[in-house]
Amino acid sequence: MRELLGGIGKNFWIAAPFFVDYGNNIYFGNNCEINMNCTFLDDNIIYIEDDALIAPNMQIYTVFHPTNALDRFGEPKEDNSFEFCKTQTAPVTIGNNVWIGGGAIIMPSITIGNNVVIGEEVLLQKIFWTIAYGNPCQVKRENK
Repeated sequence: MRELLGGIGKNFWIAAPFFVDYGNNIYFGNNCEINMNCTFLDDNIIYIEDDALIAPNMQIYTVFHPTNALDRFGEPKEDNSFEFCKTQTAPVTIGNNVWIGGGAIIMPSITIGNNVVIGEEVLLQKIFWTIAYGNPCQVKRENK
């Protein structure tokens, strides 16, 4: 794992299988546990700070496709070919003492603050500094 990932702190534990695009853009702090079957699309930086618990089947995406079709595919060429699936990226940061439930999906450019709990099977598309869960994901309690 030290050869695959960008950085690992002390007391790191990860269960197989673990899927990445590159690996070297992922940085873990101390005391992190990643459970089985997680997918990290690390086309940009993923920072996971100290004392993080990540449940099975959690996904982190740093890559996305533009919503405008011309930005995604470009102009067709004379031979009717086109540039396929242009992408953009944005980093993801997960703070200290965070617990993320099973099946959660974290989208590009998300920052999760310190001491946050994210419930299972949620889609995170905005910044959270609290306890949030449900589908759609909603704030259930503010951290104090």
